[in-house]
Amino acid sequence: MENTLSRDARFAGLSRTEKGALMELKPTYFGTMLSLATVAFGLIAAGAWNKFISDLIAIFLKPGSGVLAELIYAVIVTIIAILVVQHLGKLAERGSEPKA
Repeated sequence: MENTLSRDARFAGLSRTEKGALMELKPTYFGTMLSLATVAFGLIAAGAWNKFISDLIAIFLKPGSGVLAELIYAVIVTIIAILVVQHLGKLAERGSEPKA
């Protein structure tokens, strides 16, 4: 009960427009936090894949073949990036099509 009263007291001096703006801020805040958490987990996953691909290339190439290994790694990562971006583009197109 006390929490409700103190919250109402905080909004007491605000106009209807200001209260509406504050209520719209809440979903925006949660959307931003969700986006940030998604990016953070994406970076963690990218780091794991980076390590995996590097170790996989090291299995097939002898030590000391640094430039060749880096070239192969760059090609693999570029191909993966292109495939993912193309797939996301197709998903975005499907999502933006008007529904009949």
